[in-house]
Amino acid sequence: MTALTALALYHLGVVGSSPRPAIATTASVVAQCVILRRILHGLELGRLLAAAVRITLAAAPSPPSAVGVWDLLDGALGLRGPPGGQVVSLGVALFLGLLTYLGAAKLMRIAELDQNRPAPAPRLARC
Repeated sequence: MTALTALALYHLGVVGSSPRPAIATTASVVAQCVILRRILHGLELGRLLAAAVRITLAAAPSPPSAVGVWDLLDGALGLRGPPGGQVVSLGVALFLGLLTYLGAAKLMRIAELDQNRPAPAPRLARC
């Protein structure tokens, strides 16, 4: 579906590496939604959209916090710093970005966050 849409767009004059795949992928997703809706007798698109908005809002503070910490650490540990300084500054920034997202997601009570928790270990009966 994606390849056919991209080919059709090429013949219609839509050129460039970005617009064609984006439009073709969108067409594929719409077609898949139509097919799934028929098979599943409906889709919960309202819940899906609400979850996508909450997840996007929870992710918003992550890049500024990560970039800010990376900039500070990279200035101290970067190219002129100790060996591995760039790895440390990038690793700490990525970890802080992840913690920022997880904290915001927890505050916003994003239900999908709980789906990533490991299942509790089964209790063994005492003999």
